[in-house]
Amino acid sequence: MEINKNIKDKNTFGIDISTAKYVEFRTIEELKNIFKDIGSDKWYVLGGGSNTLFTSDFKGTIIHPISDKIEIIGDSNIKVDAGVDWDYFVAYSIDNKLYGAENLSYIPGDVGASPVQNIGAYGSEVKDIISEVEYYNTETESVEIISAKDCLFGYRDSIFKNQLRSKIVVISVTFKLNKIFTPNVRYGNIINELDTSKELTAKIIRDTIIKIRSEKLPDPKKICNGGSFFKNPIVTVDKFNDLKSQNDDIPSYSDVKGIKIPAGWLIDRAGWKGYRKGDVGVHKNQALVLVNYGGGSGKDVISLADKIIKDVNNKFGIILSPEINIL
Repeated sequence: MEINKNIKDKNTFGIDISTAKYVEFRTIEELKNIFKDIGSDKWYVLGGGSNTLFTSDFKGTIIHPISDKIEIIGDSNIKVDAGVDWDYFVAYSIDNKLYGAENLSYIPGDVGASPVQNIGAYGSEVKDIISEVEYYNTETESVEIISAKDCLFGYRDSIFKNQLRSKIVVISVTFKLNKIFTPNVRYGNIINELDTSKELTAKIIRDTIIKIRSEKLPDPKKICNGGSFFKNPIVTVDKFNDLKSQNDDIPSYSDVKGIKIPAGWLIDRAGWKGYRKGDVGVHKNQALVLVNYGGGSGKDVISLADKIIKDVNNKFGIILSPEINIL
């Protein structure tokens, strides 16, 4: 355990803050011992640090998983430790001819965070491939397993962000993949980047998505950011038709709850793409990404986000919600 550790290099926003205590775990026994030491102190699990915005020093314990075991179970299940890099798992699954995760390529972060956030991209969500989640329950002091259907997955949402928030630590996730590859290219501009004269493979889909994301999204190692800052809002059909009558080029995707509109399009149309004030701004290629150019604070980022939310609401009557975790 480290005391008063600076964790600027542990969060991809590059916010220069410290935590009162910092500890890593590899085994369940190590995790149990950590909570014996923590007692009633505040704690937070920080994986890859790509979906968290710190607004001040953390007055508690940051817990970081470093477990890295991957195990193929049966024909098509893969059990993956929380500390495994997400994109490494995606590449591993394809290399082992197991499919279903390829559209989620190049998403930053660790596997442990994937069910919490119900990460998604290009027409896929991690809930579609999760079988079960193993976690340590800090209240019962026991290891428990929850099935995918009981995770209450929603759009960038799960039971882990609600009923089980601040009560559990993900230990591993078991994914149910497929031995037969079925391409999913209906979302976004994937199809436009493909050579449809050739037979599609999971590797081609993965490489295409990596290319698209690399061109659109800034590398946190070069420009500090936390990835997509806002959720894509879902509106009623009537609301969408009203917006469509005034913006005939507005993109949309059907959703069980209504019509999903890309938040990046709304922010761009509102005139925020490429905006910069001081050390924080909106990325020039992807309006959904807020960036820290080096010396920005978490409060600076929040101030910018609040201005964007207010402006988009004034212009479109839609209130954007942050996707990122704000501490």
